Amino acid sequence: MEKVVTVIISYFNQCAVLRRHIETWQSYSDEIKSKISFILVDDCSEVSATEALRSVDISSLDLELYRVLDDLYCNIAGVRNLGAQQCKTEWMLILDMDTFVTKELMYGILELAEKLDDTGD
Repeated sequence: MEKVVTVIISYFNQCAVLRRHIETWQSYSDEIKSKISFILVDDCSEVSATEALRSVDISSLDLELYRVLDDLYCNIAGVRNLGAQQCKTEWMLILDMDTFVTKELMYGILELAEKLDDTGD
C-alpha cells in the first residue's frame, strides 16, 4: 500500500518521551501504520535516538532515523528542514516532542489527506 502521510519528529535528549511516541505509533492499527512513514531526526543528542531505542522493537514501523552530528544552537529549523527534505509523501506532519497523535486523530488525518488526494485539491 502506498504511504499517505509522513510523521516527522525531532528528538533532543528526551528518551522517555521518545519511547512514548514509539509506543503510541505502535498502538495504531496495521491499516493505519501501512499508510504512514515516520522520520525521526536526532538533533545531536547526548543520548542518541538509537541508544534511547536500543531495547525497543521498532520493526512494525516504517521509520527512518537521521542524526545531526554538529551541535548547533537552536537547530530546530534545520532538523525540521532535514525531515521535510527526506519526506517521500505528499503530506507531512511535523511534530515537536511534546505533541502526541492518538490513533483516533491519526485516522482523521489520514482520512482528510486521502479525501483531498481524491478531489485533486
